[in-house]
Amino acid sequence: MIQPLQSADPLANIAQQARNKLSAASYTPFSREGFEEIQEQVDKYIGDIILESVRIMERRQADTVSKRYVQQASENLVASSRRRIFTLVGTIGGIFFGTAASSFFEMARSSRTSATEALVAALFGVAGAFMIALQFTRE
Repeated sequence: MIQPLQSADPLANIAQQARNKLSAASYTPFSREGFEEIQEQVDKYIGDIILESVRIMERRQADTVSKRYVQQASENLVASSRRRIFTLVGTIGGIFFGTAASSFFEMARSSRTSATEALVAALFGVAGAFMIALQFTRE
């Protein structure tokens, strides 16, 4: 019996093996299109986790990808979408906090300061500090 040619890329082989196993599974309760999307997402995840595992290995200057590196890669991939949201929140918080600090410095230099200006600056400062703290606690 002739064996199909194996790809020279071991990463492609891993993804193909996973696709073959998934193809053999029943796609109930998914529609055919839904199941095909599952297959595409699994392929994408496999590629992403392999690349992230190799990046971790290279950062640690190791010769092989260990179980721990794969686990870390999985955690990084799962956390990355949540991390982006909190990074955005922290960035906006930094803008608010910077706006408040700038306003307070300008009020200190100016001879005329209204209570409304001070209140708005304080609100921006508090909101900004809260958003920055939220980012730090979530990462």
